[in-house]
Amino acid sequence: MPMLFRFTFLTLLLVVAASCNSGSDGPQSASDSPAPASLEEQLKSILLKDEEVPEGLEGADLAYSTNEQLAGPSEEELQRLNALGRQLGVDITYVPVSDIPADSPARGGIQNSASVYLGNSGSVAAFKVRSEAARTNDWPANYTDLTDVKTTEMDRQIADETYWLRVTGLDKCDESTATPGVSPTPTCPPARLAVIDHILIRSGRTFVYLMVASDVAASSPDDVFAVDIEGWATAVASRASQTFPPAGR
Repeated sequence: MPMLFRFTFLTLLLVVAASCNSGSDGPQSASDSPAPASLEEQLKSILLKDEEVPEGLEGADLAYSTNEQLAGPSEEELQRLNALGRQLGVDITYVPVSDIPADSPARGGIQNSASVYLGNSGSVAAFKVRSEAARTNDWPANYTDLTDVKTTEMDRQIADETYWLRVTGLDKCDESTATPGVSPTPTCPPARLAVIDHILIRSGRTFVYLMVASDVAASSPDDVFAVDIEGWATAVASRASQTFPPAGR
């Protein structure tokens, strides 16, 4: 089963306006100008692109979330989100659809989400709440299919504020693979190390979340794939800053 779905995790382009070529040599009229990108289009443009992720992963379940959808039946939560100035959120999941080489990051999948606020104070508050939740979360309880679960805070500064938590753990051996009537010695392959990176980013008035699930040899270095993952996080943060410049509020 793809690693992304085995794991439970904390739920927390620069828009390029192509000029319309009318085919004439004269200046374009106002009606020829491209329509401004919608908030949905701008927000989607921040997320990772198909060409940026490893081969073998495919984007699925792109979804937008309004404050009403996020709050559900809680009027209090809706008022809180509105008070923060949250405008809209978007989320996409990249899932494994074919074999991915063992030396490739994100073999278990990627989740990427972003939300935009009217001003910086909203994104600051969102980052504070979610980073504190990540610091205090009971991660071993989230990853019950792993043993020796450990957490490491990765020291990286990607945007205005960054919190990067790396969770690692060894695959549990499934004793059901033991041969009936024989000594209950599981016939399991050598344990693999699951590496799940949770990256929380505040870039101006946007809050971005990136989760990358990898599967590596147990002897892998502590910073395995960190360069690749930081590159994805930096790309998303850069587009967020350009698409939604910081605001004063």
